This record gives sequence, structure tokens and C-alpha cells, in this order.
Amino acid sequence: MGVRSEHSSIYGRAGAHLHNAPRRRPGLSLLAAVLALAASIPSLARGPIGGRDADYQTAVSQAHKRYESDHSGTIPEAVPRLAKVSPNLYGVVLVRVDGKSWEAGDSRIPFVLSGVAAPFTAALVAEQGASLPDNSLDPEGSLVTLSLANPQHDADAKWRTLLGNLGAFAGRELALDDGMYRSADSAAAPVLEMARKLAADGKLKDDAAAVADLYVKQGAVTLTAYDLAVMAATFANNGKNPMNGRQVVKPEVSQSLQTLIGSAGLQKTGMSSVAGRAGCIIAVVPGRFGLAAYSPPLDAAGHSVRGQRAFRYLSQALMVNFDH
Repeated sequence: MGVRSEHSSIYGRAGAHLHNAPRRRPGLSLLAAVLALAASIPSLARGPIGGRDADYQTAVSQAHKRYESDHSGTIPEAVPRLAKVSPNLYGVVLVRVDGKSWEAGDSRIPFVLSGVAAPFTAALVAEQGASLPDNSLDPEGSLVTLSLANPQHDADAKWRTLLGNLGAFAGRELALDDGMYRSADSAAAPVLEMARKLAADGKLKDDAAAVADLYVKQGAVTLTAYDLAVMAATFANNGKNPMNGRQVVKPEVSQSLQTLIGSAGLQKTGMSSVAGRAGCIIAVVPGRFGLAAYSPPLDAAGHSVRGQRAFRYLSQALMVNFDH
């Protein structure tokens, strides 16, 4: 994907100041142009991590500022508690694989994980040695994946394992929002119906009702955009949490999940992304950083409007070369 100049203004326009320069000898002019280009594009001049720290903060701040007044999208009403959140909430966080982070807006406001739990639970199941379904990131595949998680036939123990895994990615203990869980559970009949159909087709390895409940429950885990960016950065850092250095999953597991996110995740952001209906969205840029955004208003597909636009801007401003 190319980088359009209007989205990379934080780096300057390479060579623009040379247009009216006085005549020089050819050799000196060429050297001056090369030096000017290197100085004006820090993400190319400073190696694989990217630009200067100030450039990251500028990019994140601009991604927030550009879309803060964008009020398009709607908040779904299927889950009563979700329907009451403010449409004005909007936060963007970038966590680099060296542990540095940059934030803008409502980056520490709690929300629930919703469908963004899927890649992290898939990583747990792969770490346990099971083969993942190709559709692990969609609702049906996520239910199948949950059924594969150990321990089997012990819903309480499985829940503790799932919650502990999410906390390991975040680098801190996470908790269930019980009120949101009850609210979501009241709208979970389609999830249970889907689980029962999968069980009837022989695709679940655990009890259908328990798996459906765990699906709703993991989506009601509460965290912040900062936490979620750390979790995404753990994937980007080959499974090692960049804040505490803990190896959460093996590098090969992390890499396989990065591939899955790139092929089966959200395709509109310019980066490998996964979104949930609570308004949160993550992106993983292997070897560089993880991103998270939170903004509740959704488009017709159920994805955060501001989050997608912020990620598209950042993919260009930070020169992420994904071809979505």
C-alpha cells in the first residue's frame, strides 16, 4: 500500500525544500538531496522500529484529533448496557515492542472486550497444542475454538484459564463486568442456538451451553484501550509481553495468529485488525507495534467508525506497508 502525502505530513515532504536551492555541482547536489531525504523520513532512516518517539505521539494525537468530531455510526441496542455508553468516548493507543507507549483521548476508560477476545483465546488453544479452525475469528469459529480449550467439561476451571490468558496478554489481572455479562446474557439466545447447531454437527468438543456461556462471558471482560494495545503489542512482539517481558505464547504460535489476523481479520484499516461490537478494535504490526482504539458508534458491519479511520490514518502516517 502506498503512502499518500497528505497522511504523512508529520514526516515533511521529502526534498521539497530543495526546489528553489541555488545551483551546486552535480556531486554535491546529489549528496545534499540524499541527506535531506534521509533526514525528512525518520521511519526509513532509523531502522525497522520506525520514527522518532515524537513522531509516534504526533501520529497518535492526530489520529485522535482528526476524527474526534466524526459522529457517524450508531450504537447497537441488542445489549442494554452497551446501548447506554456515550457515543463521544474515543481513545487511541499505540504500544511499541520496546515497551514505549503513546495515548490520546479516552485511553483509560473501561469497556468490554466483546469479539476482540477471539484471537487471544485462539492463541491459548494453539499454545495448548490444538489445531485451530480457519474461522477462529468469527462467531462460529470462536465457539469451536472455545470448546477446544483445556480443561474440558469443567466450565469454572476453563473460565479461570481463559481469564488468566487474557490477563497475561494485558500484563495485569482482568475481571468480568458482571453487570455487562448479565445484560449480554439476556441477548445471548442466538449464541446458544449457534452452539447447539455446531454440537449437533459434531464440531464442539465440550458442552454447547457451557461453551455459549463462556463466549458471552469472555466478551464481558473489562479493560481499557491501553490494556488492549499492550495485548496487541504482545502479538507483535512474537508472544512476549513488551511491558513485563513474560513470554505468553511461543513465537510460532504468535506468528500463526498474526497470519490468521492478517488473512481473516478486518480488511479496511490498512493493518491486520480485529474489531468487536463494543466499539474496540486492535491492529498488529509484526515486529513494530500494537494498536488499540475505542469508539462505540459502529458502521453497518458492526465495526467502530472512528477506530477504522484512525487506523487507516496511522497505517499511512507510520508507513505500514500492508496491502489490504
